[in-house]
Amino acid sequence: MTPVSVQYYILSPEKVDVRTFTTLLNEIQNIDRGKRTLENEHLLRLCVPELKSVVKLNNFASCQHISWVTRDQVWISERNKLVLIDTTTGNIIHTVNDVVDGWWWGLHTLNTDCELLYVSTDNSITKLSNDRKTATPVYTMKGTSYQPKSLYCSLFTGDLLIGMTGKYEYKETGIVAKLNKTSQLTIIIPNDYKHHTLFKDPNYITENNNGDIVVSDYWRGLVVTDHEGNHRFSYTDTPFGSKLLPRGICTDALSHILVCDFITKTIQILDKGGKFLLHIPTERILGIIMQTMQLKL
Repeated sequence: MTPVSVQYYILSPEKVDVRTFTTLLNEIQNIDRGKRTLENEHLLRLCVPELKSVVKLNNFASCQHISWVTRDQVWISERNKLVLIDTTTGNIIHTVNDVVDGWWWGLHTLNTDCELLYVSTDNSITKLSNDRKTATPVYTMKGTSYQPKSLYCSLFTGDLLIGMTGKYEYKETGIVAKLNKTSQLTIIIPNDYKHHTLFKDPNYITENNNGDIVVSDYWRGLVVTDHEGNHRFSYTDTPFGSKLLPRGICTDALSHILVCDFITKTIQILDKGGKFLLHIPTERILGIIMQTMQLKL
């Protein structure tokens, strides 16, 4: 069987649409003390994403989740395959073998010390040391019927967010649990997690700059709560006339939410309140992550 190669893309907003730029300048309004303002989301329209580089990986049919380590290294997963790759060459640096088998799960993240956290085959949350020699369970799922599917470690607090699915009274349900830096459970979202319809299948999870928790749910679309778990909004209907079938998600420095839509094959960009701003057409993107100065693209 011929190996299938997956392409890992890096997009860079380097080209500026001059016509749009001129239009936006004309929209700038003078206010008190002569200051001029322009809404942040308008700045996004000035940039046209440009394909910056491509890395091809053998024996990967898709890139389902990404955790950014450095400019030249990222963790990439597909089902139970989790590898650290060199983005300049595509070579595999390290392979993690005890990873749970799950389709379209954001099952790994990096903590504030750049250590890998992932869901292992026994459904525990496991930490891999920076030298990649020691794997240590930090949270076990013993005594619960819930299956962890998605992880995200807060860059601000170090808290770990875990998206999980389970059954209550024979009905499938989803929850988000938050652990502090000592792996103590601090909150479950929603509070009444036994009787709710907020989540059903939280496959990807991230955090916005304002503390909002952003969840990509196969059945519920894009679901956003505040840091205490209060529902803010859900984004389920796209401007293309189809329901959102979300995959990977991330946020950027302007608190925009980027979500990969499997049906339209686009990356859809929303503001922090859930308003659609624009989309980026793609061939097929499942995993996405935004680089920050600390960890990530």
